[in-house]
Amino acid sequence: VPSRMRVHPFKGFARKEVGGYSIFLRESFQERPSDCRSSGSRREYSFVESRGIECRVRIEEPIPIDWAKEEIALKFLAVEERLRIIDQSETWFNVIQEKPYMRRMNLNDDLSAWSGITFEALLLPPGLRKYTPPLMDNRQDIIVAVHCPMKIMGKGRFTDEELLTECHIIADSITSMNEKSTVYCDMLQAKVDALMFNSEAYKWLNSRLDVRPSFAVHAKRIVVAVISLLHREGLLQDRKELLHSIDERLPVNLNLSDMIEDLKWASVEGFGNLLKSGGFGDDDAEYDAIRNAWYSRVSSYVTYCLDGGLLGRRLTLKLILESLSELRSPSVRESISCLLRFILHVRPRDLEKPYQAGDVRHLSGENGSLINYTFNAHVMEVLIETDLLMWVVGIDAMPAGGCGAGALFSLTDRLSPAMVLSNVLGHRDSTRSLKMCICRKISEMTQTEEITVASSGSTTPGSADQPETQGKPLELLAATLLQLLRKEKCVLLRAQVSAALTGIISADKSMKKPLAEAGLMKLAVDLLDIKDDDLLLAALRLLECVADESDRTKMLVSPRSVLCPTVEIIRSYCDTRSKSTVVAHACHLLAGLCTDDATRAECIAKFPSLTHCVMRAFRNAASRSAEQTMCLHAIDRLCRGLDQEGVLSVRDAVTGTLIRDLGELFTRLIPGADKQCKGFKNDLEDYLTSSLQVFDMLTEKGMEANCVYLKEKGLPHVLSAMRSRLPEGLSDLHARIAALDERIRAGASERSAASSRLMANG
Repeated sequence: VPSRMRVHPFKGFARKEVGGYSIFLRESFQERPSDCRSSGSRREYSFVESRGIECRVRIEEPIPIDWAKEEIALKFLAVEERLRIIDQSETWFNVIQEKPYMRRMNLNDDLSAWSGITFEALLLPPGLRKYTPPLMDNRQDIIVAVHCPMKIMGKGRFTDEELLTECHIIADSITSMNEKSTVYCDMLQAKVDALMFNSEAYKWLNSRLDVRPSFAVHAKRIVVAVISLLHREGLLQDRKELLHSIDERLPVNLNLSDMIEDLKWASVEGFGNLLKSGGFGDDDAEYDAIRNAWYSRVSSYVTYCLDGGLLGRRLTLKLILESLSELRSPSVRESISCLLRFILHVRPRDLEKPYQAGDVRHLSGENGSLINYTFNAHVMEVLIETDLLMWVVGIDAMPAGGCGAGALFSLTDRLSPAMVLSNVLGHRDSTRSLKMCICRKISEMTQTEEITVASSGSTTPGSADQPETQGKPLELLAATLLQLLRKEKCVLLRAQVSAALTGIISADKSMKKPLAEAGLMKLAVDLLDIKDDDLLLAALRLLECVADESDRTKMLVSPRSVLCPTVEIIRSYCDTRSKSTVVAHACHLLAGLCTDDATRAECIAKFPSLTHCVMRAFRNAASRSAEQTMCLHAIDRLCRGLDQEGVLSVRDAVTGTLIRDLGELFTRLIPGADKQCKGFKNDLEDYLTSSLQVFDMLTEKGMEANCVYLKEKGLPHVLSAMRSRLPEGLSDLHARIAALDERIRAGASERSAASSRLMANG
């Protein structure tokens, strides 16, 4: 071991070299030279143990880093890797857990901060980590995966935790094999003084190397002013402690607008002379571009300082924004508003043009005016999360609390929140994280919040790439979402976009037709082939929402029919309890498709085992849950196309569970009737309705034998308990229960009389 290696492998482990890095690995693992595959700069190394356990380390190609702009989001890499691994496996998959993973330093005493995501699948639990200190010009993604044969897992010789431990030891011991690592502090300080890094880099440099910008003193004055203003309004009672943590000797100036203007001319060591007029001779345009670019970086650094960079969780941007509704002084509120516009920093993309606070109006502009402007994506995200973006833009007054989903699209003029979100969502500077935030905000709309929006014209989502199109803002937002769903490859974002489209359709039913005509259903059906539970669930909900009677025939006869992938989901995962929600929504979609006898007959003939799979999904779902309700809906629709033998199999498989659960519900869990229906949940009402539909189907004319069977199982007693304890306000349920009870008793009596006549004639 070279002398530079300060940490030796612990007992039972050896040091292995993998493409310029070293790792700790158990001595029992031997490298497979033939399995060392490479493609360009990408390399993969394989180590095998005698029991068949295999460890793979893949080192991706170096990627240049722009530390001032780049959004390094590990969760997106992790999802892509998870899909790659799952796609190599069989049809069935099950992700047991997925969680973030963070470690400072590592087992090799490497001065680094590591972040990663571990996820565990039934056949393959890998660990993923990414190392990106701001001293590097390039970054490399390193993926560690441990493969274990199922026969070893089945015999209990190796547990899931042991596999994850193997991944963690390898990931925690990765270090470079360079002969000597030197930090050139002078060169690094020059880049830091020029504010050429992002927030994560500033944190690392400050905590690991004690390096910070010379400009920090100017940013601290802004933070001190904010703390003093909030304290004057009765907030931030620990003002003295906060100021002491920064620098209590700093002078206090409460005029934020003047301070922000002064930042443009702030001089810093080693960089200030370049910003003085005349530093570039007679080239005023180049000077303006340098000055404006510097001012933009200043706003980013001030954002970092306000968002935990100086005081951690004691002062964050979200904390400042949440306190705005409690501000009493209009002048303080205006000062904070000026600061928010500055750190949002909506400015022309042409650096020769200066920043102007009024440019924030372009966020709500028509005809694509925002395309020629840039903004701080992180600040935009926090403003959207706290429902304050519309206040900063000037559309809404200061919200007293959370902004409801209905208020988000309630305005009928062109300056609507929908227009702002559409512009931001389609902007090229919007990060994936920001887009997901917007989609989450949109998907908060509930189906009960119907929206009526006046429109000056008609806009179809297919024309989303034509910014001059005149239409109502909600249509433009839906068009942008549809384009994003069509072009975006990130699984996490596609799931959020699908949920947002579902929310829009639920809130405004008139959006269903133009979206369907623009190809939404085909896009949603294609999503059903991607092996990700969140995306599958979002796509199924979208299809349930967008499909109506006029669309079902088109969905079934199209070359890319929705029926096959839906049935495949049910058949593949009906016995997997962790996927019960996905399977239940697939059953609900199937029930919506099988509304006529011809479709039911075709479905049963093409997939003979489908009914049994739906019943297995029903048994795996939690008792009286929404998942069971959706499965019952599918059972009711499918059974109407079965022969007598098939109906009997359904009766034997389902009715016992239903009678038991209903009896328990109305004898123990519901104490008595509530005339006002208080506390009676809609999910429970849907469950009762679906259960009664199944019983109605089993007791139709000609099924007197089923009536006898249900009577012997005690269903009439359960129905009697239901009638006595159901709220009187649920008149429809009372009527259905009474009709079913009468039908069972009449059918049982008729069957008994027929048997008596048969015996008498015999």
